[in-house]
Amino acid sequence: KAAEGSVRDSLSLLDQAIALAAGPVGVEHVAGMLGLGDRERLWQLFAGVVAGEAAAALDRFRELYALGAEPASVLQDLLEISHGLTCLVVDKPADGAFAPPPSLEVEARALAERLGLAALSRAWQVLLKGLEEVRLAPNAATAAEMVLLRLAAMGALPNSTSNSGSPAPIVTPVPAPPRPASTTTLSPVSPNPTL
Repeated sequence: KAAEGSVRDSLSLLDQAIALAAGPVGVEHVAGMLGLGDRERLWQLFAGVVAGEAAAALDRFRELYALGAEPASVLQDLLEISHGLTCLVVDKPADGAFAPPPSLEVEARALAERLGLAALSRAWQVLLKGLEEVRLAPNAATAAEMVLLRLAAMGALPNSTSNSGSPAPIVTPVPAPPRPASTTTLSPVSPNPTL
């Protein structure tokens, strides 16, 4: 994934990992080298942030950042989680989706069903726009935190779907009745008033 399909880049990354590990290459060496976050922590971060747990989301993000995860990589992974959950809602697991770790499979399906398409689509839009902001920001970590706080604020709002999963009815405001015409009449002004 990091090599974006290039065999030459893959071999180059493998060479770097071998040099970094100075021995057997483990997942932790590659994850640290690429600035990737721990999968379980990422899933917990997503679940917390969409539930509106702002303080806990910042704590989890800061843990990932302290372990070497790049802010843009974290948001990219959260985007993939959002896509994977959205596909679970319609029972069509996506090829190459950021699958939940085995320990969180049941929770992931429950989360997908609870959130529904509308909330997951909003999360996707916030993360997608946020990823662009993080890439342009002078401080990527601060920008990522603001994106997570924005998402948490949305998660704290009441869900826009009913328990059945169908959209809540739209209430159309009743227009106010037209105001009655004024009963005051103006007296005509004579073109040649007499004194």
